[in-house]
Amino acid sequence: MRTWDAAAATSAAEVGAGSPWRDAVSRTPRHLLVPNWWEQDGFDWRLHRGVSDTTSWIDTAYADRTLVTQVGELHADMAGDDVGPPSDRPPTSSTTLPSLVLRMFDVAEIEEGMKVLDLGTGSGYSAALLGHRLGDDRVLSVDVDEYLVDVARRRLATFGRVPRMVAVDATQTLPDDGFDRAVAMFSTRTIPSTWLAAVRSGGVISTTLAGTSLHVRVTVTDATHAQGRVVSDEARFMRARTGPEDGSALHRVYLSARTAEGDEVRAFDGDVPNLRDDRRLALLLELLHPTIDHRWIDLDDRSMVWLLHPSGSWARAEVPKFGGRPAVHSSGPLDLWGHLDRARQLTSAHGPIDPLSLAIEIDPDGRRITWPAAGLSFPL
Repeated sequence: MRTWDAAAATSAAEVGAGSPWRDAVSRTPRHLLVPNWWEQDGFDWRLHRGVSDTTSWIDTAYADRTLVTQVGELHADMAGDDVGPPSDRPPTSSTTLPSLVLRMFDVAEIEEGMKVLDLGTGSGYSAALLGHRLGDDRVLSVDVDEYLVDVARRRLATFGRVPRMVAVDATQTLPDDGFDRAVAMFSTRTIPSTWLAAVRSGGVISTTLAGTSLHVRVTVTDATHAQGRVVSDEARFMRARTGPEDGSALHRVYLSARTAEGDEVRAFDGDVPNLRDDRRLALLLELLHPTIDHRWIDLDDRSMVWLLHPSGSWARAEVPKFGGRPAVHSSGPLDLWGHLDRARQLTSAHGPIDPLSLAIEIDPDGRRITWPAAGLSFPL
């Protein structure tokens, strides 16, 4: 059986080669931060306990993958062997795959001596890496969920990491300011004013935009001004929560849309847009209508794509794998498929949206993301 330090060294060589974070990755016992986790099995969740299979635990903990630790209000630490999360609850916490954590750090250009705000404690992994490289006294880690903060604090302390950690809703208030850098391990649709106020002039925020895969770097001028740009379209995090559990309303729309017949059913002669693979079309839809969520799944006989809205409106496209015509089922007052058609029309008129051309502007008049090629801007 591999020892954890050997597994961590392998992980560091794979995700941190040439990185200033390599030593932190190789010396951080990630498995101690994730003794229990959930794995999706179809529409259900399966519980894994590390102590039940230490080989699998080590292999999984040091793989470059995200591990879901909480679904709804049920953390894997507290789950009984025969009790899974309720079916109407989405994932609400995880430990992020190491390569993405390092990417978030690299975009922020974190250096020794800096004071860093770690937004989204989660399992405590990002706080552990920051503390190892910068010193625990240079790190403040915050999360809205008191249990996550408490358990991460205890687990970090078992291997000597003691960063400052506080349970607080970072979109509403923060206990300190003057940070050189802020890195968010959850997504928000905008850049909260609290973050701008917490980061010094010239400081940098590395974060992602909720409902998209956009990773942005924002340089702060003051508490009301900042400018930034999109640095990649390959990063997704869970949305910010305002309490121990959030996001279940949209998930319930998804549950009702999974197999329902719909108020309207229509067939298509052409291809149904595949928002899983056509990421630029998906991004344009997300920017035009940030309240629309989309999901997908591949089954043995068909692929399914959903458009969902918190109002209860939904559309579901079913693409048979063995013959048959694609069909769209829809329900509710909003024509979600019509919004997708609008995104397709803009793509035809201006070409596919280039994520790396998008810019972030923040001033007292508002927050916006601009698409220069089309002369369009979208509110944040």
